[in-house]
Amino acid sequence: LYNAATDGWKDVLSVQYTDVLVRPGGKAIATAMNFGICNFRTDFIGMRRLGGNSGYFSQNPNALAIDSKGHVYCTANDKDRLTSFQDTAILQWVSEQGYAYFGSVDLDIDGKDRIWVASRHQGIAMFDHTQWIYYSTNEGLVNNNMIDVYVDNQDRVWFSMEGGGLQFIQDGKITTVELDGIPNNAEIRSIIQDPMGGYWFG
Repeated sequence: LYNAATDGWKDVLSVQYTDVLVRPGGKAIATAMNFGICNFRTDFIGMRRLGGNSGYFSQNPNALAIDSKGHVYCTANDKDRLTSFQDTAILQWVSEQGYAYFGSVDLDIDGKDRIWVASRHQGIAMFDHTQWIYYSTNEGLVNNNMIDVYVDNQDRVWFSMEGGGLQFIQDGKITTVELDGIPNNAEIRSIIQDPMGGYWFG
């Protein structure tokens, strides 16, 4: 892990980190393969592990997002549930609550605190804290094998797919985007928008 505000790299644990975000107040949270979720603080090198007997369900979390209230949400590539860490409570949505995804690869949260989850084989799901809405090839996706999902500053939900394909959802409508100079079969692994409104695709 790297923190430029302190003294650089910290080899806290010899594990493979898959995602990291920083919460208000300078606390970082990271997902680690075969380990769980780790909380870090900037004023000391300490770690609180969420995994195993902590109440968290998976040793293989792979994506994190934070809502406007500071609640952290997490998916895992080996379990069919969405988890939220809200103050001292751990909330989980499973198939009985309408969550029907296995093999999630990424998630993001829009300006209305709706949660968007990308699945390796089942397309995109949106949770508005009341119901789940699913998008697949039946609704117009190029394919159902997602790689990345990203919400921009206009609440457009961008996503890329295995085998190529770039689309976004806005107000329930799916739009396909072609990038000049990039083959349609190029797999986009990362999407981000800069402060000037430009988009970067990796």
